[in-house]
Amino acid sequence: METMMTETEEQWDESAIVPTRYWHTLGNGLHYVYTGNVHDKQGGSTWCHACGALLIERDWYELGHWGLYECGCCSACGESLPGVFAKQPGHWGARRQPVRLADY
Repeated sequence: METMMTETEEQWDESAIVPTRYWHTLGNGLHYVYTGNVHDKQGGSTWCHACGALLIERDWYELGHWGLYECGCCSACGESLPGVFAKQPGHWGARRQPVRLADY
């Protein structure tokens, strides 16, 4: 027996919705938009709004290329980004950490 998806379930298909929303927000003046909690290397990364250079490469929880100077400026054109940035990316990533809720 085949299972039918409801209209609501079809609307929230991440593979179609997330990239569409990403490009929609960029087209409406938001400069530093990225998708999160999905495998989307292109949309999950941060790009310089001034020159288009890759600033922070992300894929799910993994960080790759780090195109920022310590001051938080684009290493390609020098454009200043809002925020506070480390000199180098951290080494956190896709790893599971045990959490005891009773400790909080």
